[in-house]
Amino acid sequence: MGRLTVSIRMKFESKITELKGYFKNALISLRRRRAFDEIVEAWNSEFQAISYLNTPTLMESMLLVAVVDNRCKIGELKEKIEFLECEVEKLKKKLNVR
Repeated sequence: MGRLTVSIRMKFESKITELKGYFKNALISLRRRRAFDEIVEAWNSEFQAISYLNTPTLMESMLLVAVVDNRCKIGELKEKIEFLECEVEKLKKKLNVR
């Protein structure tokens, strides 16, 4: 009998399912959960690059937390910038400035 090998795609999908089931659900902040979903989208779009790495370690898990936290903060900053841009436009209209 030949050996049965699991493809990297199957391992990847299994890891995503595991992370969604345990890691994501353990995140307290709804913003961080949304940020995690954005990271999963990035992973899916960059699967080819990820397929070259296959060494899960504690450090990688810790880095994942940092990446999700950074993504969350980026989202917060984007919201603040959009709010400030809107406020600037309102002030410009009041002053009739372009």
